[in-house]
Amino acid sequence: MKILSRPYGIIISEEYFIDNSRYEAVGKVSWYEISKIKRIKKTSIQIFFKKNLSKNVSSNLLKKFLLVMQNWDYKNSIVISSALLECDINYLEEEFVKAYKKATC
Repeated sequence: MKILSRPYGIIISEEYFIDNSRYEAVGKVSWYEISKIKRIKKTSIQIFFKKNLSKNVSSNLLKKFLLVMQNWDYKNSIVISSALLECDINYLEEEFVKAYKKATC
């Protein structure tokens, strides 16, 4: 019997991905909302949006503060860091790019 189950931090499907990797994560995002995926530094992936992300950004002041501290461009992109994930950042980037290309082709 599990008392505390740990949810997956990132879920990638053919139509969307779900980011639950940290407290201020944006949740479910359709591949059609994304304009570009870019690797930044050695441990992070930045995902850019076609439109403003304001629909996904919570009105919670703490979440907004944490988003700004991690990413100044938080309304147009999100940053997913491998620091809180149990997988390799190279593998995660490959899976993101593969699913994005498959959905948008």
